[in-house]
Amino acid sequence: MLTTDQLVAMAKEKGITLTESSVYHRILKGWTLDEIINTRQFQRRKSKRTVYVVYKNDEYLMEGTAEEISKATGLTIGSIYSYVYRYRKGLHKTNYEIFEVDEE
Repeated sequence: MLTTDQLVAMAKEKGITLTESSVYHRILKGWTLDEIINTRQFQRRKSKRTVYVVYKNDEYLMEGTAEEISKATGLTIGSIYSYVYRYRKGLHKTNYEIFEVDEE
C-alpha cells in the first residue's frame, strides 16, 4: 500500500502538484491510482459512465461517453464538456450540441 507522501511524489514526477489532503480524500472517494496521480488539484473528475448525445448541425450523430465521443469526432474532452455547458446555458450557436442523457 502506498502512502499519501509517495502518491504526492509520484504526481510531482508527472508535473502535477497535489497536497496530501487532496490525495487522502481522493482515496476515500474511491479514485483509482491513475486518477489520483494524473488529475490536477481542483480539477473535477467526471464520471466515466456519464452518457452524452451528440448532434451536429441538428442531425443526430452519436451517443456515448466523453471519451468515446472524443475518439469518434476528434473533439477534445475539454471541448465536449464546454459544449455540454453551453447547451445547459442555452447557448446553441455552434455546430455541435452535446448534452447528458437522463438515465432514470
